[in-house]
This record gives sequence, C-alpha cells and structure tokens, in this order.
Amino acid sequence: MLKRKIDDFLLDWHGKDKKKALIVEGPRQVGKTTSIVDFVRRNYEDDQIMYIDFSKQRELIPIFDQHLDAKRIVQALQIHYPNQRLVKGQSVIVFDNVHLVERALISLKSFTSYGEYDVIATGVFLGNLYKSMSAFPVGYVERFNMGSLDFEEFLWACGYEGDMVDLIRSHFRMNEPLLEVSHNVFLNLFREYMAIGGMPQVVREYLKDRDFQLAYSLLEDILEQYQNDILSYCHKRDGHRINECINSLPVQLYRDNKKFQYSAIKDGGRASTYQESVEWLVDAGILLQAYNVEQPEKPLHSNLRNGVFKLYMHDPGLFVAMLGDEIQLEILRGGMDAYNGAIYETVIAGLLHKAGQTLYYFEKQSKLHVDFLITLERELYAVEVKTADHPKSKILMSLQENYGVTHGIKLSSHNVAVDGNVRTLPIYMVMFLHRS
Repeated sequence: MLKRKIDDFLLDWHGKDKKKALIVEGPRQVGKTTSIVDFVRRNYEDDQIMYIDFSKQRELIPIFDQHLDAKRIVQALQIHYPNQRLVKGQSVIVFDNVHLVERALISLKSFTSYGEYDVIATGVFLGNLYKSMSAFPVGYVERFNMGSLDFEEFLWACGYEGDMVDLIRSHFRMNEPLLEVSHNVFLNLFREYMAIGGMPQVVREYLKDRDFQLAYSLLEDILEQYQNDILSYCHKRDGHRINECINSLPVQLYRDNKKFQYSAIKDGGRASTYQESVEWLVDAGILLQAYNVEQPEKPLHSNLRNGVFKLYMHDPGLFVAMLGDEIQLEILRGGMDAYNGAIYETVIAGLLHKAGQTLYYFEKQSKLHVDFLITLERELYAVEVKTADHPKSKILMSLQENYGVTHGIKLSSHNVAVDGNVRTLPIYMVMFLHRS
C-alpha cells in the first residue's frame, strides 16, 4: 500500500466534530478509490461501512430519482445492505464513481445537514459536471483534488521515509549543497520519476523489479483507457475532438515556442472547433494549463494574455509514454535535452500544480521566455528550468534589470548554490516550492 498525502488529510477530516460531506476528485487511475477504501477500513468497523460503486451497482441509481432527503436515501440503501448497521457518529457511506449520478452529488447537501454519518464521494470528470449542474451543494461539501504521486510520495514509495526527505528539505531551507554522493542519488531517482511518472499502479509494479518496459506498457494502457473513457463519457464527435487535443501534445511542446496552437491539432484547426475540448480536458484535470501574463508582476491572475497558454499532461509518465520508450532511456542516461525540454517542463508543471501553484509564464516577442512565475511567501519568483547546465541565467538577470523581478530560481542538475537573489536548486527540490 503506497503512502499518500491524502492519508493525513483524511485523518484530519475524520477528526472534525462537525464535518461536511467530502468529495475526492481527480483524473482516473490516480489512486482515489484505493486511498478511500484503505482509510475507511482502518477507521470504521467493517459492518458500519456502506460502500456504493455506481459503475457496478446501477440498480441503486433510481433511489436518487426521488426527493433527495438523506434519511429516505439511507432507508432505501439499507434494504440493499441488510448486514450493514449504520450508527450515528460512527458509520461512513462511500459513493464511488459519483460522476455517473449527478443527483447523488446534489444529495450531499442533505447528508451534511442530516449529520448522522460520514459521507465520502469520489469521481472523475467532476470539474466538467460542476459546470452543468443545476444545484451544486456549495457550502455543504469539502473537496480534495487528488493527483498522481508527487516526487516526495515517490521517494516514500522507494523507501526514503520522513527523515531522509527532511534532510533534503533542511538543505533547501538553509541554501546548503548536499553531499555530492547524496545529490547524485536523488538526481537519479528524479530521472526515474520523470521516466515512469507517479501513476500508483505503474509505481507499484515498477518498484518490484525496476522494469521500465513493464512501466511503459502500463502507461500505454492508461492512455488507452483515458481515450476510451472520453469517447464513452462524451458525445462521440466531441470525444474525438478531445482526444485529438491530447494527441497533439507532443507536437505542441516540441517547438521552441510551446504556446498551444489549435492549428497544430490538425490542418485547419481553429479555436471555434477545439476551444471547448481544451476546456473540458483542463476541467477534468487531465491537462494542466499555464497562463501567459502581459507583465511579470503581481497580481498575476489579473494580468493574463487572452487566448495565449501552454498545456501539459498531468503526469510526466503519461507524456513520456506518448513519445516512445526510447525517450525513457534517454532520460535515464541523464540526457538533459530530451525532447527539447518538453518533458522537463511537463514534470515541473505537474509538481508545481501539486504544490498548490497556479501555472503562469512570461514571454516577450519570443525572445525573453520565463518558464514559470510562482509565489513563495508572498514574493514573486521567476523559475527557469535549465535543460543545459549554463552557469549564468541571462533570462533571470534580464528580468531583474528590466522588470523588477528580484527573486529567481534556476532548476537544473546542479547542487544548491546562491548568486545574489538567484537560487540554483537541484531539480528534485521543486517538491518544496509550495504556495504559501
């Protein structure tokens, strides 16, 4: 069983005297159901757990066609679960694959008001469903967005527990380089993470024998499942357009100018044809969107260039699987120019997103390009991902001189170093760049 950060969140939620119904959302195959099932088995008596999977128990869906009173719903469900005894303040109800039953999602308002039992709902494509719902239970639910493993969770899976991660964190905070031998160990582990990503099933199987070919095969299977899910969940024509957007990612990110272009999806592609498909993928959490800003200054969210953005796959392993297994080998050999830096931007985008950062970047006339702009302790930082190990960063220096961005971070294969207001950090330390 992989240790996940949601575990501590669930324990905190469970300990609240008055808790709201909980929604755990995120892309398919990131470990939502596994984590929830493991949590309820460890924290509730077996006969006080009512688990409903709407993908397998479709006969229960009509229960939600009538008025959404929690007490009535529980009584109806109890007929199907005669051996489960629900006890006030001690029992839990789990609605898995809740995206298949919109009214079950709406009923969470009544369950929170009823307050007799803990309720957890999980699902995919929920960001898309929220937009079309007539009555989302605002104020009555708590939400947790779950992704694939971040690098810290990957280290846990590899046996590097809290003390060893804390060691890296202390060097990050003190701006002190690690021992070179230790630095090289973590750098190689990060390359493994880049090559296989953080999808739980892939990580579990890979760590048994370090079999990269097996990991690659599993990633291909997940990509195929994503595409099949999209076709089955969406109208057929819409589903094909959405999949065309996903399939265009390698082409989009291969160019020096990685701005997403509808014309690169297929000849004649336009925003009018594909804009809704892109929005669907971002809302579903499958793709991450980085917003281009007019000026590198706060507040970033009110400073966006309309229609100019980049897109990244939410997990780097899935993107690598789109490129081919030979790219996997290049990463593992330490090639810092693998696929024109696209993989490095993808992995950093995913880890910054997991750290709570909204993704922004700055580009001026295709000459001055800053990979990411983030906020740390209320200060604006320019982040440059170096695929080649140049000692100086002309881009960060230009930002300081011309735009007043006084803080910079260069992520590369180098150890920790400081030059004025620019910090050089090993690329694996991106896991500590949490939004304050």
